[in-house]
Amino acid sequence: LEIYLDTIFCSILNSKKIQSEQYSKKFNLKLEEIYSLMLRKNSFNEIFKQTLPFGFVMFDENLSVIWANREYLNIFKLEEEGNYHNKTWDYFSGKLESFDVEDPVQMALKNSLSTVITARVKNTNLYYDLFINTVEVDGKKWLCIYCYSLKKYQDEISSNLRYFFDTNKSLIE
Repeated sequence: LEIYLDTIFCSILNSKKIQSEQYSKKFNLKLEEIYSLMLRKNSFNEIFKQTLPFGFVMFDENLSVIWANREYLNIFKLEEEGNYHNKTWDYFSGKLESFDVEDPVQMALKNSLSTVITARVKNTNLYYDLFINTVEVDGKKWLCIYCYSLKKYQDEISSNLRYFFDTNKSLIE
């Protein structure tokens, strides 16, 4: 059994197919199925990470970062993606201003609720709406934060207004 588990573990960690004549055909097929599933999950993870157009971070119930996308890391000037694995909510909350009441993340986690706050990144003029959600999966609580840039909203509204007025200039005059 130990050899089988080692084989599965090495295959998954090394992202390599491991098939051997010493294992049964049934075992090799099952190993191939597990390997394919892991590749698909990793692909979806990478697609989500690279294409989400706003900052996203996921914390465990101890408020340690589990996963964050590039946009979220850019907000806090963490350029290398590996730099976030040892971070906690305390690190990120220390870089934000605008908590009118109790820490909204602590409150959301404690009460299993969702909330929205507006916060500013300290020493900048960058404001974000933070959509804070808790979810429970398999008996574990997770906390997710989506960060929408208010500057992007303002720029889009300004651009749309300019377009509207430019295209309807004759009607307005």
